Amino acid sequence: MNATATEIASLLFTSNGHIVAATGTTTTPDIVAREGHRDALTITQHPVETGASITDHAFKMPAEVRLEYGFSNSSIQALGSDFDSFSLTDLVDGNLGEGFVKEIYAQLLALQSARTLCQVVTSKRLYKNMLIASIETETTAETAYAMHVSVICQEVIIVGTRSLSPSISDQSDPSSTAATANSGQQQLSEVSNQTSVAAQDPSS
Repeated sequence: MNATATEIASLLFTSNGHIVAATGTTTTPDIVAREGHRDALTITQHPVETGASITDHAFKMPAEVRLEYGFSNSSIQALGSDFDSFSLTDLVDGNLGEGFVKEIYAQLLALQSARTLCQVVTSKRLYKNMLIASIETETTAETAYAMHVSVICQEVIIVGTRSLSPSISDQSDPSSTAATANSGQQQLSEVSNQTSVAAQDPSS
């Protein structure tokens, strides 16, 4: 995998994994509980002829990564998200960051719903062109102000396509199937001394 200096720096100097959407939205967890990486190869079940190219009988499946993230309304990140509306009453009542977990959950759902391509940074590798395939979380009485969420991201393999026409020598009827060729500017010329031949009746 070819990585730019920015991508390498992201892996080296980021303490937590995170999800960066193509729109610029970044989702950074308070804690990374677990990362699960899955790379699979689909291999033919049929016999392969001796000498055949093995690569013609197996193909790489899109990469998947399972992220288990933790977020809390009492984290530094949550407090920072509400810094603009900070008040002494909030501090006394312990109401800082109350909406943080809900905002993160809504943010993940929005990325999934919009099918937004994301870049996923983990401790092991950098994933590009990923979509959020599933989001799972549950709330209990003990976790009402926190969220443990499991996010599965799957790679979208993006390729380029182009159309090619066979060479004229390989075509049975080039006049009908060959591509139009540019022969430059053409001019009509007058033909003089035309001779007309009349059809004669064989019985005459």
